[in-house]
Amino acid sequence: MSTMADHIGDGERPRANVVGAISMLRRRIALFLVAVLVFEGLAIGAAMIKQPKFTASARVVFDPRGNAVLKAPANDPSLDSMAVDTQVEVLKSRATIERVIKQNGLTKDPEFNKQLPPGLLASLTGGVQRQATSKGQDPLMDATVQNLSERLSGNSLGLSSVIQISFRSKSPLKSAQLANAFAEAYIATQLSVKTQAAARMLAELESRLAELRANAERSDTAWREYQVASGLVTTQSAAGATALQQEIQSLTMQLAEARAGQAIAQAQQGVVAGLTGARDTFGEAQESPVLQALKRQRNEVSAKLAEANVRYGPRHPEVLAQTQALRDIEAQINDETDRVRRTVTSQSRAAQSRTAAIEGQLAAANARLQRANIASVGESQLKNRAEADMAIYQTFLERYKQVSAEAGMERPDARIISYAAVPTKPSSLPRSLIAALGLLVGCAAGLVLVVLVEALFGGVYNTAQVTSAFGVPCLGYVPELESIPMASGGFKRGQRPSPTEAPLAEPLSPFSEMLRNLLAAEPFNLGQHRNFTVMLSSSVAGEGKSTCSIALARSLTLQGARVLLIDADLIRHAATRHLGAPQAGLVELIDGTASLSQVLQKDPLSGLYWIGVSKHVAAPGAFAKPAFRDILADLRARFDIIILDAAPILATADARRLAQEVDRVVMAIRWSKTPRSAIRAAFKVFRAMGIPVAGAILTRVDMQKQARMGDADRFDDYYQYQAYSV
Repeated sequence: MSTMADHIGDGERPRANVVGAISMLRRRIALFLVAVLVFEGLAIGAAMIKQPKFTASARVVFDPRGNAVLKAPANDPSLDSMAVDTQVEVLKSRATIERVIKQNGLTKDPEFNKQLPPGLLASLTGGVQRQATSKGQDPLMDATVQNLSERLSGNSLGLSSVIQISFRSKSPLKSAQLANAFAEAYIATQLSVKTQAAARMLAELESRLAELRANAERSDTAWREYQVASGLVTTQSAAGATALQQEIQSLTMQLAEARAGQAIAQAQQGVVAGLTGARDTFGEAQESPVLQALKRQRNEVSAKLAEANVRYGPRHPEVLAQTQALRDIEAQINDETDRVRRTVTSQSRAAQSRTAAIEGQLAAANARLQRANIASVGESQLKNRAEADMAIYQTFLERYKQVSAEAGMERPDARIISYAAVPTKPSSLPRSLIAALGLLVGCAAGLVLVVLVEALFGGVYNTAQVTSAFGVPCLGYVPELESIPMASGGFKRGQRPSPTEAPLAEPLSPFSEMLRNLLAAEPFNLGQHRNFTVMLSSSVAGEGKSTCSIALARSLTLQGARVLLIDADLIRHAATRHLGAPQAGLVELIDGTASLSQVLQKDPLSGLYWIGVSKHVAAPGAFAKPAFRDILADLRARFDIIILDAAPILATADARRLAQEVDRVVMAIRWSKTPRSAIRAAFKVFRAMGIPVAGAILTRVDMQKQARMGDADRFDDYYQYQAYSV
């Protein structure tokens, strides 16, 4: 099914979005104006309270290359942005701020001391000082430091090492004076820190030099004494070590050969020890000449035995003699094999003994070499320690000479390149600009609030929103009767007909005309189709669907159609309460306790046929009974159109079951009241059941308010063409 959005051209969509945004703003104009007024009032109040501030700036350049007294041999820090940022933090440190406060007596300046009111400052200064002395703190100084730190700012200019020092004050002259005072205090602080650091370094170097000198002397003495005590001679130690190393090398080679022989013997012994089956099959046994001769004899006897066994049979004396001879040969082979096994075992033990003897000789040689090297290693360690202690001492001595030569020549790593001038214009925002910003922020906040409230609590206001948000066509409006004039205009307040009676009392009124526009839509149009059912439901209660159902049914009846209205809301049955109180109704008809003639009612005002719900009837699941389907088919054949006023689709299961039995479903949406989340949930239910919704009707529309909001769609010019109604 095509929607209204499908017929909007690409060039019309931006215009529709703009019109929709303007309409949303017009709907929430009160909220928007409140937000704007609140923020604008706050901005104006802040502008009136806020006094103008003046900012003056001095500049210093950070150049640590100018003084090398304390500089260690490292990379040039002047090119490091982190070093410049560190100096900015030094400038803003408490020590620098306190120096400026004390030099300029700022604790007595009411602009910078906000701890006490200016009038009480002089009378209470003594008490404050006594309190600070008792607690070890100075609240007066703390308050002044805090105030100045908020007004002081420092930053590097680009990638250079130039630091700009800025200070804000109510007085232009005072801002320039204090900016220059902070620049000079920063330079003085640097110089003081360097002087104190140089003095501390000299004292530390002197103490360290005495300690290092003593260490170097002790190390050298220990080295010389060890040489004398051990009697080491470099050439003798080398020669002795060479001869011993040759002996160890020879023993190592012998040990390798012995271990190889031992491994072979152990392997042969392992083969012999784990041998099963024929004992003459392992290597040593196969190499024995005796065993080889016995094997040949065994083969010859085996051949003769086989031949005799074939020729004479197993019990022949020749066969028995050859069998005995074969057994004797096997016994000899086993005896020879045992002898070979004992020989292999003896060889393995001899190889182990030889390996153990060589290992003992090698261990003794290594021990002699280790004892010979201990003395040389100890002498080398003492020598290296003595040389290292002397090198450290020489390094510190050179450093001490350098610092002593440059003491008293310290210079700061920064210098002032420009002093601050007295500013002529305030640096704070002008009051007019603050007010303009407040207005701008208020408008932005108002728009955000409007969008938020519209998204969370907004309803549906026009046909375009129905089509774009829910994908179904909006068939039209059912307006609030009080929001439009009647045709005759003769009714006084309280005498106007009800919405269900308006089609009868004022058939040519704008209200009746809008109902006829609805009936011309596809779900109600009798021009091409007849004998069909239309279910009118809603997402929640109170949407005005029952009033809409009665009004539409009466309007169709006035047009000559044979119409049946069924009150299918078995719980609230609002249509029945409006039209009358039948003795029997729809439930009795389904249960078979009443006939169609008993439940079918006729409206005396319009000739409309209707079936209601009797009082105190509870019939859950009535629409699921087979009888209801038969009844609905019979009624469909009797009437041109059947309108069923159903319960809200989200409230009862009966409404969902009824939707499966009707031909068309139309949703009633109350204008500006029904939450969009509830409407989406209702359409989601229909989609889950596979039931298409033929369209939606906006009910209880306040036409006057809608026109003011700009949401009236084709009824925007309603006041211009209402004169066509009689």
